[in-house]
Amino acid sequence: MAWGAIAAEGNWIEGAALMAAGLFIVVAGSVARVSAFRADDDGFVILFARRPSFVAPWSELRTLKPPATPLGGWRLMDVREQGRTLMPSDLFGHEELLGLIVIRSGLRFDGRLWRQAAGNGPREDRSELSPRRW
Repeated sequence: MAWGAIAAEGNWIEGAALMAAGLFIVVAGSVARVSAFRADDDGFVILFARRPSFVAPWSELRTLKPPATPLGGWRLMDVREQGRTLMPSDLFGHEELLGLIVIRSGLRFDGRLWRQAAGNGPREDRSELSPRRW
C-alpha cells in the first residue's frame, strides 16, 4: 500500500491500482493466516485465523509440491483434491514439519514433487516421530 501512496503523487490511476492490490493482499493474508499446526498419529491439521481448518489423515495426503519461486509456498494436496499452501513465513522455525509430512504420508520425490506412489500407504514405523503441536 505504501508504494501506491507514493505513486499517487505522480499518477493517481497507478497509485490507486497499487493501493487496491496492497489492500487485497492485506485482507487475503489476514483471512488465510496460519495460526497453528497439529500433527499426531492420525494425521495433519492446519488451523487458520478465519478459514476452516485443513484436516487430512496421513494416508490421504497425496502430494507436497515445493515453491516454484522464492516467494511461493509449499502446496499440500489430499485425495479429495483439496489443498492448502504453507508459506515460508508459516514454516519459519518449523521446517522439520515438511520432513514429517513426507515420512508419515509415505511420499516419494519424483524429481519435481513429493508424491504418494500407487499402493504406497503411510509409513508404519513411527518410533522416531513423536506427535507434537507447533
